[in-house]
Amino acid sequence: MSTMTSAQPLTLRPPTQLAGRLFVGNADDAGTWTLHVLSDAGSDTLLVTRERRDLAEAMLRDAFPGHLIRADLIDALSREWEPPDGGFVLPADLVAGWALRWALDH
Repeated sequence: MSTMTSAQPLTLRPPTQLAGRLFVGNADDAGTWTLHVLSDAGSDTLLVTRERRDLAEAMLRDAFPGHLIRADLIDALSREWEPPDGGFVLPADLVAGWALRWALDH
């Protein structure tokens, strides 16, 4: 079993640039959501779904790329946040901050 000592370099993945990054969701008349992410680099479609939980999971995975996202965190965001009819805009740093606060409390 190897252990880390202070002499060994620590390698970390650079954080996603969350400032200015926005999640934009639009719902059609049938209740299907299209989730986009907007950033300085442009825009991408992250997901098309009818499930609120899928929206929560996609936003969390985008905010914390390369990290394991716990199912109970996804469930908590899905329970506590209900997208308004028609559409929404959420700053990515707000989603990430909520997730970190939730993780500290649980």
